[in-house]
Amino acid sequence: MVLTILHAGGKFDRDTYKVSGGLHGVGVSVVNALSETLTAEIRRDGSVHQIDFVRGETVSPLKVTGKSRKNGTKITFKPDTEIFTETEFSFDVLSQRLRELSFLNAGSRSPSSTSGTTSPTTSSTRAASSPSCST
Repeated sequence: MVLTILHAGGKFDRDTYKVSGGLHGVGVSVVNALSETLTAEIRRDGSVHQIDFVRGETVSPLKVTGKSRKNGTKITFKPDTEIFTETEFSFDVLSQRLRELSFLNAGSRSPSSTSGTTSPTTSSTRAASSPSCST
């Protein structure tokens, strides 16, 4: 539901997040709506779950695709060329933003990569510890 409905996330529960890096809880649902394809892979409770979307619509239900001892979410998307005339990202800008956000979440890891370009790039941002923040 978080991937398809605006404000469906837990951001508006004042006890859930002390610091937030997004805008109004619409981030991933907007990315989904503006993407040709989006895949969410969730590692939780010993399992790997996956759900796929095309132009914001679910094309396969949430399914268990494997096992994992890790936790985390990976979102893979392709911007919709019917909406955007420019679909190339500035890797430097994204890398810097992920670096900034990593300080809000101690121990977080934000790997990022580009594909479909003449020179694919991969990077990883990790914050070992973060300053204490409250809002």
